[in-house]
Amino acid sequence: MAESRGNGPLMSHPSAVGIVVIGQNEADNLTDALGSLPAQATVVVYVDSGSTDDSVRIASGLGVHVLELDRSVPFSAARARREGVETLLAEFEAVRYIQFLDGDCSLEQVWIQAAVAFLDSNPDVGIVCGLLKERYPERSVYNRFNAARWRSVQTGDVSASGGIFLARLQAYQDAGGFRAELLTGEEADLCARVRQAGYRIVRLPIAMADHDSGLVGFRDWWTRAVWGGRGDAIQVDVLANTLSNQQCKEIRSVFVWVAVVPTVALAGAILATWDTRFLWLSGLAAVGSVTLVARIIRAQLRGGERLVDAIVYAVYAVLRKLPYALGYFRERFRRARSPRPGRAMSSAE
Repeated sequence: MAESRGNGPLMSHPSAVGIVVIGQNEADNLTDALGSLPAQATVVVYVDSGSTDDSVRIASGLGVHVLELDRSVPFSAARARREGVETLLAEFEAVRYIQFLDGDCSLEQVWIQAAVAFLDSNPDVGIVCGLLKERYPERSVYNRFNAARWRSVQTGDVSASGGIFLARLQAYQDAGGFRAELLTGEEADLCARVRQAGYRIVRLPIAMADHDSGLVGFRDWWTRAVWGGRGDAIQVDVLANTLSNQQCKEIRSVFVWVAVVPTVALAGAILATWDTRFLWLSGLAAVGSVTLVARIIRAQLRGGERLVDAIVYAVYAVLRKLPYALGYFRERFRRARSPRPGRAMSSAE
């Protein structure tokens, strides 16, 4: 199933905090990610999903416990995190809290101490997260898009945390842990089940980590958006009637703005060749599109964003619907032709 390397012994500490770091070809970021972890962490496990760069060598050289996933089973972030937790608990039963971190992120030094203190003081909270910061927003317009996303999140009680968070082990277990078959959206799914188990999820108004999106070109951005669509298509099969309202809203939105609105615009243009009065259909589609962008810009400005950043965010939020839809409908078509319950796709496919 997976290869566990013992070069990094699992060490005991009264804090009882375990850390699961996941990655695939993150050699450029991994030294910073693992170097940002507090020395007092109980256990650190790096889970590698078939890297072809020096990720495994770097993690081994830093003395953490390395778990290499079986390449014959499809990779997913959910699978990596789940198997990482299983390794923690198999080797060190005293773990009470688990910090999840991606290989392209670095933790703030004070984060875990603050997060543990908050969970200790609030036994009804199952998951706590903080604020993310984009590491290199100046490198591309796509990174700036993500930087705006990180800045626009709400604090206090939230419905989902994102992939970087500290979990109370009991809450994680009560919820059943990550579903390994999900390609994307595994954090939202876990958070929904944590809340169903009776716990709150809280985002603290303090810095938690910085993140390198690595979106330096259009192809990177397009591929990531297609990947998100594929992941949501898998969720529709795996989660069935348990999809969150937000997930259903996003899928409906994509259908409307990628299928319905362009169809109306095209129909208006074609019918206008016969009677110009039908141009109102194309005009309606154009007004709707402009209105959507304007609403997003207004929401961003209310959140304190600069006008130029608000415009960038709005434009790419709308444009993302096209590659997302391509990924979503391609995956739905593929699964309809060859349905396999619980089937997850690897990043190599």
